Amino acid sequence: MLYNRIQIYIIPLSLLWIANDSIFKVCYPGAITGKISDLIGILLTPLILTGIISLFVSRTKLNLIFWISLLFTNLLFITINISQTTNESFYRLIGSNENRNLADRSDLFVLPLSFLTFYLFKQIKAYFRIQFHQKILILILPTLALINTSYPSGRSDSLSILLLLDSASNKIIQLDPKGENITANSYTFRFQFIGKNHESSPRSFEIPNPSSDCPSTVEPTKDLGNTKTSFPESGKFQNYRIDISKSQNFESIDKTTDCSETTCTIDLQDLSAGNYYWKVRVRYLYRLKCQLYLENFIVPQEVQHFSK
Repeated sequence: MLYNRIQIYIIPLSLLWIANDSIFKVCYPGAITGKISDLIGILLTPLILTGIISLFVSRTKLNLIFWISLLFTNLLFITINISQTTNESFYRLIGSNENRNLADRSDLFVLPLSFLTFYLFKQIKAYFRIQFHQKILILILPTLALINTSYPSGRSDSLSILLLLDSASNKIIQLDPKGENITANSYTFRFQFIGKNHESSPRSFEIPNPSSDCPSTVEPTKDLGNTKTSFPESGKFQNYRIDISKSQNFESIDKTTDCSETTCTIDLQDLSAGNYYWKVRVRYLYRLKCQLYLENFIVPQEVQHFSK
């Protein structure tokens, strides 16, 4: 009976948590996949912590351990989402080398649902009293899911989760700001790029020399500006470009800024008050036959907005 309850509640949630963070959040970045991860996280994390602590303390203190774990989880969830400053401070404190963790205040709306954790705890409370080796075996999967979610794009790379992540390449994810009201004169824009082989920088190759058929006189590079096509298989990555527009379709561009990194501080003083949309392009230099071209290619992403 106990193992049936664990299979019903814990195992499916753990598997969904891993699949969501490693596959769905990368393939389909957005509010739904983001909130799935947050909800499962606040439901399972107190139970995982209770299970780990119960390996080393008296079984008579299970209720106290659970409530401490629940309080710790909620406070931590608030801390890493209340502001980007506290988010970065926490990850520096634990010595994390991840630099793409973003605070998102909208995540706090799922926090009241953490009371469901108490219901789950009551359903599987007997589990925390079973023998040490049995408890460890059951803890392995949810603990792996918790570790996996600490990576912004999911890094449980078992042959890229059986090759499913191959469909998740060449995307911009985890954009910030997301619906922020910006009152300062500048703001640090952040995003993450998932490249062809899940690298964090666009792929880049040396441009081959012209063939013998090309004229000896080198033509000036043609700057084609923005395009809607995908960037080429070969070329030399130059930089990112952030476009800001009052139009959701980007019919006109109000501000353009070049960024060499995925963290870019932009001066917003010249923008009038209003609502703005922004997206990221990758700027490439490539050769087509005998001519060099410079072009700004759009990368699949969820367009975000901010107000000023």
